[in-house]
Amino acid sequence: MGIQPVQDIIDMVRGKETPFVLNWRSKKIQNKYDFSPLKEAKSAIIFLVPTKNVVNGGVISIFNLCRLSRDVAKNRVVLIATYPGKFTYHKNDKFKNDEQVYRFSQIVKYGKGLEELIIHVPEYYSEQFYSDLSVSEKKFLKSVRKLQINIMNQNLLCMPTVCYLKKLYKLTDNVTQTTGFKRYSTQEICNKFQMPLYYVSPLNNLENACVKKEFGEKKKIILYSPDSQPLKPNILEHLKDNLPDFEFRMVEDLTYEEFLEAVSEAMFCVSFGEGFDGYYIPPYYSKSIGVAVYNDIFFPNPEIKSLPFVYKTYDDLRKKLPGDIKNVCGNKGEYERISESSFAYIKQHAGNKEVTVSGLEKFYKGEATFIPNKAASDPIYAEDVNNQI
Repeated sequence: MGIQPVQDIIDMVRGKETPFVLNWRSKKIQNKYDFSPLKEAKSAIIFLVPTKNVVNGGVISIFNLCRLSRDVAKNRVVLIATYPGKFTYHKNDKFKNDEQVYRFSQIVKYGKGLEELIIHVPEYYSEQFYSDLSVSEKKFLKSVRKLQINIMNQNLLCMPTVCYLKKLYKLTDNVTQTTGFKRYSTQEICNKFQMPLYYVSPLNNLENACVKKEFGEKKKIILYSPDSQPLKPNILEHLKDNLPDFEFRMVEDLTYEEFLEAVSEAMFCVSFGEGFDGYYIPPYYSKSIGVAVYNDIFFPNPEIKSLPFVYKTYDDLRKKLPGDIKNVCGNKGEYERISESSFAYIKQHAGNKEVTVSGLEKFYKGEATFIPNKAASDPIYAEDVNNQI
């Protein structure tokens, strides 16, 4: 026995909250779940999540899609499980939810009677999924009569190229993708990845979740996303030099509810990521102002470029944002006008429960938004297909 396993045991005895201890504790709790529904099921839907207990827009979206799938696919068992491997967690306590989180090996162990199985895999993990499966897990999946692997393409920039998805077809010919943004839910993208495409809009539940605070209740705080961006350090330094009265806070180590509370009291929140995302949109549901740089992938359409606080480039943001903030931070009427007018656009394009449910209903019925032009029997016809777009 090496030094680390001995130290893990010592930490467990002493009650330390180490990754090993948390993993061990979670497995003990998971082992006490009621597995009878899974044992008796002929059909199941599994949503995979990272093995680390984290909160971000992608994870929240997966939990929401799981919950709504349970309503849509009433005769199927719908569960959340962590990626295959030795690490897991039993409950995501970073935001409000009622989900029990399983480990993937439990699906294999207790789902022997499954005849139909859909596994929803996040796009950034889809390349690794096959390699992480044990021999027995691969054997189990191949034994399922109707197996579908669906790649949740929630961020096109994280979607692997076609050649890296080849191994998935060793498990089943039925590999699909669900897209989370209307902008890249197209025939072109369907052809690019050579798999059926279903548009399933992420659930927008911000109307009820966000805390609304009036102008007089807000503080001179500028929140900003933790995303990596080459110009980010220079932009922040420039903003701090020109806006000395403001406090700058990076969003980190918060539950989702704490984040929404922070958004409601901050005057501004800057997205350094996708743009039309969980840092730009929620402020407007809280009567604040979101800041972003436009792109052609995630924003619904070019019309949003005409809205205040949406910039052409990060260099454009750096030059103009200090002055734009100064112009409105002391002007209640102008601040509220901008927040309200931008909110009207966002509410129209950010999706809602009805749109999400409709997308899920079509997915589970097999009614694809787009079918690849190339014959379905040749799913990976060209390794350089990614260069076509």
